[in-house]
Amino acid sequence: MPESKEPLMHVVFRRAADYRTIAANGAWGGIAPSGEVVFDLHVDRRATPTEMDVFAEDDGTLREERDPKAQPIIREAQIGVVLAPSVAKSVGEFLIRYANQALGIAKDRSKE
Repeated sequence: MPESKEPLMHVVFRRAADYRTIAANGAWGGIAPSGEVVFDLHVDRRATPTEMDVFAEDDGTLREERDPKAQPIIREAQIGVVLAPSVAKSVGEFLIRYANQALGIAKDRSKE
């Protein structure tokens, strides 16, 4: 039996006091003048209407009527991220690896 090696390091995970989970459906950014990769994670949504009309239908249901042109799409930045290029590459590889696994799971589930 091979001799057991000592771990290189012991890592303890902790969350900062202001840690939070956010939703994102996109990212926007680029390279900062200092060379870091800078991006915002954002959510795209329709603007909340300032007003709308509600109609009572003959069957007792309610119907909302609003002008879609009065509700532009809002790109709401949730958080900004600054990463060294090597960290950005590592995070990108991490995301691709787990995204591919998640897509595979979703594909398998759709076959059931």
